[in-house]
Amino acid sequence: MSEIILSKEINVCRTRWIERIDGLEAFIELYPAIIASLTCIKEDETWNYKSRGDASAYVTICCSFKFIITLIIVRKLLGYTRPLTKTLQKVDQDFSKARDDVEILKNTLLSIRSSIEISHSEWYKEAITIAATNYTLPSKPRTCGQQTQRDNHQVDDISEYYRVTCSIPFLDHILTQLDSLFSLENLTLLDSFVIIPSNLISDKKWRKKVKEFAHIYNNDLPEPSYLYAELDMWEVYWKNHSETAPKTISDSLQKCDGNTFPNISTILRILCTVPVTTCTCERSLSALKRIKTSLRNSMTDDRLNGISMLHIHRDVEIDLNIVVDEFATAFPRRMEFKNILNSDE
Repeated sequence: MSEIILSKEINVCRTRWIERIDGLEAFIELYPAIIASLTCIKEDETWNYKSRGDASAYVTICCSFKFIITLIIVRKLLGYTRPLTKTLQKVDQDFSKARDDVEILKNTLLSIRSSIEISHSEWYKEAITIAATNYTLPSKPRTCGQQTQRDNHQVDDISEYYRVTCSIPFLDHILTQLDSLFSLENLTLLDSFVIIPSNLISDKKWRKKVKEFAHIYNNDLPEPSYLYAELDMWEVYWKNHSETAPKTISDSLQKCDGNTFPNISTILRILCTVPVTTCTCERSLSALKRIKTSLRNSMTDDRLNGISMLHIHRDVEIDLNIVVDEFATAFPRRMEFKNILNSDE
């Protein structure tokens, strides 16, 4: 058996699905070593009773064919979602790019769904190969007359049983969740990203999309009755300066004159605050659990907000000399230190 080397430790974090997908990959690569380790613990009498009992239960579960083929199916299908999951976790992810990635993923999964027999057959063969390392034979739960606690499909073929009970339901669940998270209403609302100069040049219906977005946020616009004039001037200006047209919302906002285009400037500001996903919010909640503990539970809101910002944006470099100077300016009495080694000072 070839030596398996992992470049880093897999952290199966509850709020980061990308780590769970990588964790499944690492588990399959280390599967023989995991089974061997659990078997040694189970048979070694120097381990305590509870550890040996847990190891025995884990070996029984991990060596069952139902566990192996389920592991393969989940790893394969989540592998298709890994690129999108990784892309959506970027802080500077643009919605137009994210939408294209979602459409690619949905079309790919629909293609697999239409030919699920072929894909499942390949997954089933891989499961048999892994099961053979532990001398586990393909099997399925017995079919009985009445069963309410598990799937009880009247199927004799083992491969067909797991296709009906595992592959198809899990694939349909992923497609349903994608349709729910990226619904047509949400995608249509955020079509206003065509206001980016590099997009409006090639989209003839960009005014209609922007006006639909502006109608929803009509109360936030400073001069909504003059939006039509700003859109015309915005298009003419960037068609004459197409070589320098920005490609992102942030660049568009920097090059937008708030005096000439007050409504468009407001729309761009709103779009800058629209997140593609809630990954950043979830990371903030996870950070709060680590910051506000039982030993540090009486801090004020200002201190909590400051510590949270330092934790979340820990990649930002801080000049300690500047911090000390600002603290000394704000609290001069606290900086009056006395040298206790020299009584004259």
